[in-house]
Formats: sequence, structure tokens, C-alpha cells
Amino acid sequence: MHLKISHILSASLIILSVSANIRAQEADKFYRESLTYISQGAYQQALHSVGKAIAMDSTKDAYFLLRAQIQYELGNYDGTIKDCYTTLRLSPDKPEVYILRGQVCMVTKSYGPAILFYGKAMKYATGDDLRFEAYVNRGKAFLAIQRLEEALADFNLAFAIDNSALDALIPLADCYLRMEKFDLAVETLNKALTQDAKSAPAHKLLGKVYFENGDYSNAISATENYITLKPEEISSHNFLAELYLHEHDFENAQKSLNNSLILDPLEPKAYKIRGLIFIEEGDTEKGCNTLFRAMQLGYFEKYGYDLLDIYRQKCEE
Repeated sequence: MHLKISHILSASLIILSVSANIRAQEADKFYRESLTYISQGAYQQALHSVGKAIAMDSTKDAYFLLRAQIQYELGNYDGTIKDCYTTLRLSPDKPEVYILRGQVCMVTKSYGPAILFYGKAMKYATGDDLRFEAYVNRGKAFLAIQRLEEALADFNLAFAIDNSALDALIPLADCYLRMEKFDLAVETLNKALTQDAKSAPAHKLLGKVYFENGDYSNAISATENYITLKPEEISSHNFLAELYLHEHDFENAQKSLNNSLILDPLEPKAYKIRGLIFIEEGDTEKGCNTLFRAMQLGYFEKYGYDLLDIYRQKCEE
């Protein structure tokens, strides 16, 4: 007896459907495996697993978005952008994609496009978490191009969602610093430190705020707190030495420079500051020789030409 064609077609469709379901299940397994790898910080393995998921099912926007996020973490920004475009073809109103595109723009210092992408994220975001992230990051982009009032407005919109978030408090304080609203900057950073007493960025920025406001004693205290948390950062040891120099505490200034030079014996700024200390102590010859050594070590290329004016003033006049 011959089977009817309709029966054969029906059986074939059932087989195809079962096969598709099996592939979808396998793809989801690799997707979840990728999430596990991400939680462990194993991004290369995560990339491999989500690639398998996409090979089995290229219709899921979540798979492409996850791969885009992994590519971003690995610093492969071209790959991130490519997967973002694919995600948007599948789901054009996904705010997470626009936030990720904004993050790539921030890393590459393309602040104008970043502002546009974060704006699109706000348009499509339905939850407070995504809106908060979009406002804070757009505020940072405005801050980077000195559009301070717009940055402040975005930070305030973020605080309307969460008024205690550390991620927003520190850039807000930076905004106040650039607006020369020093008291508000200090108040904001103290609030951040109430949230997290070991927030290295808050201590570092607090030192800068006090310095800009001419309060060297408090700047020293804040910078020392930062160095306790981040002892490997050469620039902070140099900054602390400069603060001690302002206070005419030459002994502690030299100690800070010693810490800097332990990390890098050829750090030109350390030699510049040491030269200025010698000059302040009255040993102009030794100071000028040390300033000249800073030039030899590449100060101009690394930091600019302010040292040339200092040298001419201190050593040639």
C-alpha cells in the first residue's frame, strides 16, 4: 500500500519540527553555558559558547546581544558594533543595545554619538535600572565635552531614580568641581564615602577638589587615603609630593617621590618635583640639574612644556 503524499509531507514536517526543537534546546544550553562563563570572568570561553548558540539558532536577539557584550569586555569594539547591528535588526527597540553602543563611543572618546545613543536608550527603556544607566552615562558624556549644565541635569534625573548610587555621586562631584562649586563637590563625595568608605575614586577626586580650592592639608589626607587603596599608581605619589611641596614639608615630599621612583626609577615628573624641592631648600644648582634630568627622561613628551618655563625662570635668569 502506498502512503499518500499528504501523509509523507506531514511526517516530514514533524521530523523537521522535532529537529528544530532539539537545535533550539542545544542553542539555549550553550547560551546558558556562556552566562556561567561570564560569571566566572572567563570571557574567551563565554565567547566560544555563545558562538555555538548562534550557529544553531541565529534568530535570537539575546544571543547576539550577549556576544556583543562579551566582545566589549574583550576590547573587540568592531565585533561589538557588528553584533549590536544584528541585534537591532532582530529587535530594533532594545535599549541595552543603545547603551552598549554608547559605552563603545565613550571608550573611543566619540562623545557626541555617545550622547545620541544614550538618548535612544532612554526612549526605549521601560525599567528604572536602564533609565538610570542611560542618564548617568549621558551625563558623563556631557561632562567630557564640558557641557556642564546638561551633565548636571542628567545626573539629577538619575538621582530622581536612585539618590544614593555611587556610580552617579562621583561624576556629579566631578561636575561640581568643574563648575567650581567646591562645597557641593565635597558634600557629594562625603556622601559617596558614606556609601563606601573604601571607594578609591571618591578619595582621589576629593584630594583634587581640596587642591583646587587651595586646602592642601585636606588634599593631603584624601590623597593618602587613596594611595592606601591604590599604592601602585605613580601619579598619585607625585601628586602627594606636590601637595607636601605646597605645604613646605620637604621631608614628606621626598618620601612620596621615593615611593614614585621605586615604581619607576625613570619617572620624569618625580625628577621635576624633586628639582623644585632642592630649589626651595636653597640648593639651586642641584635643583636645576635635577630639572634638567627630568627633561632628559622625556618630560616634555609625557607631560608637556610647562617645565621649560620653570627651568628658564629658576635656572637661567
